[in-house]
Amino acid sequence: MDAYDGLLGLIRTGELRGDVKVSEASLAERLGVSRTPVREALRVLDAQRLVVSQGRGVRARVPGTRELAEAFETRCALESFAAQEAAAAQCAGLLLPARLREVERLAASCDQATRVAGALAGAEENRRFHLALAALAGNSQINALLTAVWDQITIATRAGLTTTPRVNDVHREHEAILQAITSGRPDQARRAVSAHVDHTRSISLNDIDETVTHA
Repeated sequence: MDAYDGLLGLIRTGELRGDVKVSEASLAERLGVSRTPVREALRVLDAQRLVVSQGRGVRARVPGTRELAEAFETRCALESFAAQEAAAAQCAGLLLPARLREVERLAASCDQATRVAGALAGAEENRRFHLALAALAGNSQINALLTAVWDQITIATRAGLTTTPRVNDVHREHEAILQAITSGRPDQARRAVSAHVDHTRSISLNDIDETVTHA
C-alpha cells in the first residue's frame, strides 16, 4: 500500500478527522513510510479537496451543506446514467450473470451489515454496492468521478451515521434498482436510482442541518 492509498483509507474510515489536526510525521510513522511520500500524497488529496493542510499538519476536509448538496446532485446524475446504461446492456445480453450476482450479493451484504454491525459498517457496504452497480455500465470515467464524489459524501455524512438508518427503505430501493437492471429496463433503472439518491440526499442534508443547529 502506498502513502496515497493509506491516507485515503484513513479518511474513508474516519481515522483522519475534520476536527483534529495530525502531523505529517505521525502519519508517516503510522503508514510506515518516510515523510516525503506522505507530503506528496497530501498534495494530491488537497487538490482533490479531501484534506486541508495547516503548516506541517493536516485534517480531513469536511464539505459544507452546499457542497454536499452538489455532491449528491453529481452522484445522482452519474449513477442514474450508469444504471440506465447497465440495464440497456442487460437488455442486449451483454452483462455477465456473474457480475449481476456479485452486485446482488453486495446489496444483501449492505442490508446485513447495517442490521448486525450498525450504520458505519452498513455505510461502507453501501458504498461498495453503489460503486459496483455503477461499474456495470463499463465506463471508467464514471467510476473515477463517482469514487471521488463518494469520498466527499462519506466524510460529510459520517457524523450523522449514529442515528438509526432507514434500513428497510434502503433495501427495498436497492432491490428496485436491481430489478430494473436485471429485467433490462433502462428508464425504470434511471428513475429508481434517482429516487433512491434523492431520498438519501434529503435525509443526509437534514442530519447536517440538525448537527449545525445543535452544535
